Amino acid sequence: MDNNHQDTQPLMVSIRCTAYNHEPYIRQCLEGFIMQQTNFRFEAIVHDDASTDKTAEIIKEYAEKYPDIIKPIYETENQFSKHDGTIRRIMDKACTGKYIAMCEGDDYWTDPLKLQKQFDFMEKNLNYNICVHNAIKHNCKTGENCLFNKNLSNKTYTIKDLILKKWFTPTASFFYRNNIAISNEWAKRDCNGDMILLYTNCMKGNLYYMEDVMSVYNYLTEHSLSIKADPLKLYQKKINLYKILNEITHYKYFYLTYYQILSFEIKKIIRKYLK
Repeated sequence: MDNNHQDTQPLMVSIRCTAYNHEPYIRQCLEGFIMQQTNFRFEAIVHDDASTDKTAEIIKEYAEKYPDIIKPIYETENQFSKHDGTIRRIMDKACTGKYIAMCEGDDYWTDPLKLQKQFDFMEKNLNYNICVHNAIKHNCKTGENCLFNKNLSNKTYTIKDLILKKWFTPTASFFYRNNIAISNEWAKRDCNGDMILLYTNCMKGNLYYMEDVMSVYNYLTEHSLSIKADPLKLYQKKINLYKILNEITHYKYFYLTYYQILSFEIKKIIRKYLK
């Protein structure tokens, strides 16, 4: 079926894309959306958070050329800096598809069948709430590429599995049912929001990992938080994450999360000592 699906068809997938000063990357990101070949209707909600470069201009160009797919939201004031969950609320309201696919403006998809593959799996497997996949990790400083995962094959994960597992999939691989809600109070706390999203999904059903390489994660981009972040603050974000996880699971996995909290507390102490 052609990408320009009629508005009379049910909306199956909303692509959730946030961008801020992503001028060097956003065009490739949007190309990844419009190249998708599906037998269902999808749209891309592209939120520009008051960029000071030409990101918004490029988004506008694509929105005018592909109005059935690219649905822009332009901010005149930066919302992320408020740290109050405003962007999440805006995107929650705008993304109304049966499923949500995520891709931030500095990453991109490489497989034109990505959405179709994940959609087909989720439609056939109702006990899963989220599907992710492998990707290329591109170092924007050195130009080097590597696989996000070298040894993982198609596999099912539960929330218990995820608690003790290192980060193994980029946000641009997320494809999940539009049936979860992230508390505004959690959004205000300094933690890894992507992991909260994974855990919240896994409270509804299992996670399925696809070995297919279908996206590129641009690492150490110009405005990446990972460049500027203080290691001590990163450790604290992890600690906050597991504390929130305890709350949302009603302390069901307390001993597993306590192990993680303790390990990051030790890393903080060692880091302070090395300073």
